[in-house]
Amino acid sequence: MFGRKTCVGLDISQYCVKMVELKKARGKISLNKLGMAKIPKGSEEEQPELTVKTIRQVLHASKVKAKEVSVAVSGTSVVVRYIRLPYVSEQELRGVIKYEAEEYIPFGTEDVIMDFQILGDLVDSRGDRKIDVLLVAAKKGFVDQRLSIIKKAGLKPLFLNVDTFCNEEVWDYNYEQKEDVVALVDIGERFTNVNVVEGGISRFNRDLLVGGSGFTQSIQKEFNISPEEAEAMKEEKGAILSEEELMRADQTLSRISDAIEIVASKLTRELERSFAYYYTQASRKRIDKVALCGGSAKLRNLDKFLGAGLGIPVIVTNPFDRIEINESVFDKGFIDKISPLFTVAVGLSLRGLLA
Repeated sequence: MFGRKTCVGLDISQYCVKMVELKKARGKISLNKLGMAKIPKGSEEEQPELTVKTIRQVLHASKVKAKEVSVAVSGTSVVVRYIRLPYVSEQELRGVIKYEAEEYIPFGTEDVIMDFQILGDLVDSRGDRKIDVLLVAAKKGFVDQRLSIIKKAGLKPLFLNVDTFCNEEVWDYNYEQKEDVVALVDIGERFTNVNVVEGGISRFNRDLLVGGSGFTQSIQKEFNISPEEAEAMKEEKGAILSEEELMRADQTLSRISDAIEIVASKLTRELERSFAYYYTQASRKRIDKVALCGGSAKLRNLDKFLGAGLGIPVIVTNPFDRIEINESVFDKGFIDKISPLFTVAVGLSLRGLLA
């Protein structure tokens, strides 16, 4: 698989399909194709077929010819755990991980697909040699459903990854001068995922019950409007205004800012709790930087608001930072604006090119 010249990353959420095709040539990676479309709402039975149709629509509109794609899974059907076990080789661990994992996974090991990565080994205070293991488990039914959708769309799965590690792929590729410890914060539709990476190694992972829909619902409540109207208002005018901006703003912009700030404050508190717990784990190092991605990361001044509340520098990740973009083909300004939405898709595509 090494030496692949192009790869399509397909990010499929409950609400949207995002696609990125990257191309590798002469040691550089460039954007080849890009597309996105919302999945129409339907009944639970209709949703898989609506998703398949949306995937086909995105690929057709973007003129993608590839039939192999990298895809990801996420949500409550996926579990990430960090465990410490008595030292064994990787080969030995592969034979016993199913039994070792039973106490760490909230559903039966017979019903999941598991993988693991040995993060390192150490000698504990009693002189016993141990290994730190990153364990990932996903419900078979959920994985099978995702793969079935891919196949019905006429595609073949190349890689299957987890959203949180796609964000890590993007960080590793785009930000070579990375700090010792960075918290990758992905603000999804219903959840926000936190992945704390120490020197390139994931050490902490948690989902927070705050997401982009929270901002929409807060605006909806403030103005007593439909969810669709609130979403449009968030997309067009969503921002947390500074004191100076509030003095000049009309009432509508001021109320939108207040509504967004309510949810941003909740997100700040949840991040503070998560970071506090992370620090209790084996005297972890202080977090140097927070990197935001996901659709709501592009809300204006959200990064500044979170940074002030957390007391940590916060940036918005641009997954295309080191990826060449042909400005005669793509609108660079538009891509910069929407780039946080495509972090997972870019991570999936990078994995296919660099694996």
